[in-house]
Amino acid sequence: LASGALDGSVSAIELGCGTGENLVCLAGAARAVTGVDIAPVAVVAAQEAITRSRVQNARVLEADLLAPPDELQGAFDFAFDCQTYQCLRQVSIVAAGAAVAGVLRLGGTLLLLTGNADEPEERGPVRLTRRELEDGLVPAGLELVSCDPFFFDETEAYRVQAEERGLARPPRGWRSLWVRVR
Repeated sequence: LASGALDGSVSAIELGCGTGENLVCLAGAARAVTGVDIAPVAVVAAQEAITRSRVQNARVLEADLLAPPDELQGAFDFAFDCQTYQCLRQVSIVAAGAAVAGVLRLGGTLLLLTGNADEPEERGPVRLTRRELEDGLVPAGLELVSCDPFFFDETEAYRVQAEERGLARPPRGWRSLWVRVR
């Protein structure tokens, strides 16, 4: 987002929007933004974040992404997912791939942040290999554009975890970019 890759004309969705911080940031870079979360408490927090920020182009829905409402299907140019896909795939790899790909229009882009199996410590988000990402998303109609390792931001939870275990950094993740091709 900081690079200006979104030009303000796109419709965007955040999958698993949590408390809404990323949703508010997306609202500054997109024409319209929808946040989706299954947890009622997260939906309330995200709505409060939208209200506090005074953005006019964002909304939040309580929904199960594995059984999404019809209005979400193929409706978005851009999707952002920070650690939701990896949770959905624990229920069903096929359904998780279909859910993530299904919200995008053909040619739409997914920015996906997941745990990385190269993380040596048993901590942080569910750890996936690059192959596991491809095996779950390519059959759903997504094409991998890039997949790079990174370290998650140092949140309070990761800071405490690092202190308790004597670790020097937050957990390793994958930052991958995908395009819906079918």
